[in-house]
Amino acid sequence: LVLLGGCQEPVGPRGRDGGTRTDGSTERGDAGAERCDPGLDSDGDGLTDDVECMLGSDPFARDSDMDGVADGDEAAYPRICVAADPSAQRRPPPACTADAACEPGERCTGLDPTRADTDGDGVPDRMEDLGLDAAIDVAMGETDPRLGDTDGDGTSDGMGGLEICRPEGLAMVTQAGVPDAPIQLGFAPSWGRAREVVGTMARGALLLDDGTAEVAALVAGVPSAGDVAAEAARIEGVVSAALGAGTSAVLIGRALTTHETQPAVTSTYRVARPTSAGALRDALVLPLVGAAAPAGGPLVGAGDAFLVDVTTTRRTTGAAAGTTDVQVTVAPQSAYDDTGRTTSIAASDLANTTGVAEGARGLGHACQVFRGAPVPPVDFLMPTDVSPSMGPYQVRIGDTAARFFRDLGVAGIDFRVAPIAAQSRAFDFARPGLTWVEGTDPMGAASLAYRVTVERYMASAMDRFAPYPNPGSFTTQANEEPIAATILAHEQLSTAAATLPAEQRLREGARVVAFMIADETGTNDVDRYFTRDTARWGRTYPEQLAAAIAYMRDHDILTFGLVNAVRSVPSCDPAEPQDMRRCVIVGNGGAFLDITTATDADVAAAMSRVVAAVIGSASPYTLTRSPITSTLKVRVRGLDVPRSRQNGFDYDPATRAIVFFGPSYRPAEGDELVISYRVW
Repeated sequence: LVLLGGCQEPVGPRGRDGGTRTDGSTERGDAGAERCDPGLDSDGDGLTDDVECMLGSDPFARDSDMDGVADGDEAAYPRICVAADPSAQRRPPPACTADAACEPGERCTGLDPTRADTDGDGVPDRMEDLGLDAAIDVAMGETDPRLGDTDGDGTSDGMGGLEICRPEGLAMVTQAGVPDAPIQLGFAPSWGRAREVVGTMARGALLLDDGTAEVAALVAGVPSAGDVAAEAARIEGVVSAALGAGTSAVLIGRALTTHETQPAVTSTYRVARPTSAGALRDALVLPLVGAAAPAGGPLVGAGDAFLVDVTTTRRTTGAAAGTTDVQVTVAPQSAYDDTGRTTSIAASDLANTTGVAEGARGLGHACQVFRGAPVPPVDFLMPTDVSPSMGPYQVRIGDTAARFFRDLGVAGIDFRVAPIAAQSRAFDFARPGLTWVEGTDPMGAASLAYRVTVERYMASAMDRFAPYPNPGSFTTQANEEPIAATILAHEQLSTAAATLPAEQRLREGARVVAFMIADETGTNDVDRYFTRDTARWGRTYPEQLAAAIAYMRDHDILTFGLVNAVRSVPSCDPAEPQDMRRCVIVGNGGAFLDITTATDADVAAAMSRVVAAVIGSASPYTLTRSPITSTLKVRVRGLDVPRSRQNGFDYDPATRAIVFFGPSYRPAEGDELVISYRVW
């Protein structure tokens, strides 16, 4: 209260902050000074008392509206022309000093020191522009305190997409240090409390369980003993041995770089026997860190088959250099494959490296605003070995066609597939003419199954196809060079191939993906293609391998495969021509499945991951920073988007991209898309 002459006086027309009484006389402060004295700044806020009286603020209160910002700072805030009709607001708003500088229907507006929320959008001024510098930084969750709708999306800042960018709108994250290791983990509160395991020889681990998602997880830190490839081979060898009976590889060796620019490798295994996710995870603790899992923990996720994701990060720089991070998640396959559940999402958040950081790092946050953009088309090249031994393997690929089409369709991907013979001679795409299997074709899944096999698929009389361009008796073919076929087809189908009809060529701007299928060794590619043109590919095998990888990378071709693997090494032997296919795939950042050991279930699981990687690579919504993915929040058209692979959004860590599934929330062209997340 302002006491005038020992009692509360009536206030003037300006309200209690006014400077004139109802009778027109001058008010006086309790110190005897004129309340509106032009020579005094009674409250030290940078405004003289007479100016405060003019503005309606209180000359004896530094912060009249009690919003945490001094009256002088608010009065000095830059002004802009603000339209009375928000739909007519000019953007960016022009600066001004008086109404005369604005257009009809606009006022020259700054911050009002008598109102805590100048623009009336429900967000206090001090929460909109955190730096009070009028440089509105959306990435920090700032909005313009002079505009009720900063981004012009038709929704006030208090209710629109940018609300999730403010500190109080960000997702929560729990931090825990990994025992005896210089790393920490940030994870969603839904995991509850992490259990610590103090191991031996500077090793330790955190154990987490999400009973709702049925995922058991382990994050460990161990001393490094080699480079990332050697570490991944060592860790995965320990893991696969400890998992025990029924364990098989699903998709091995996809390379990635972490948010701390450390090299990492991620692989997936399948365990086919009755047990629980918690029991399998606990079986890994002793061989990884030298101490057993604590007794009495929840054994979540009972089932008959499980998917195990293993990520190995080799720290080569920073305070934690010399440490290998090990992240493992285990979940029942039935729950993992159910897109209506959060199982695969919870597993990904723990295994994708985004939640692990050096122990001394703190938390920050970021926000990005996009406008809805078209998703680029995807053209698949599927070079397939058509030698007589390939029959069962081709059928396994054919068996995945229905899900392949379904998953790409749910993600809204405009795709098509060209199964071609894995040959090392040029294709004749003019005769009989390549026909792509279109993603929009109601019979597309069946057509892909027919075209990727050389014998009739499911004994169907409708199957009169084979990988292009096999005429006559398919079983007599000996085309076994998928790397060569990928390069030849890419060159011949490029947009510059003017001799081909446009519908046969690769589409302009399309994401090109090669999925190679072959059971013979890579020496076929070497001997039948690369060594026949040493001027282009090099005289030695190391030169040829490097050139093949460079071709894929330079032409932005994603590489995956169901191929043979040299058994002497678990990942890739760069000195062994027999291993060329696997080395080209992983050298280009892709992943492979061992054709000689993969079961039908393994192939199905691997193909779903290939599809997920392709969906991520096609997304136009790439984040500038690597998020702690459990903290991602997305709004489209002002609506909260659920994290869902059925009808919502998810994240691809390899490309740092937000992807959408289902029709409900996918941004249309021009829609506002706001993404907030926490970062290390």
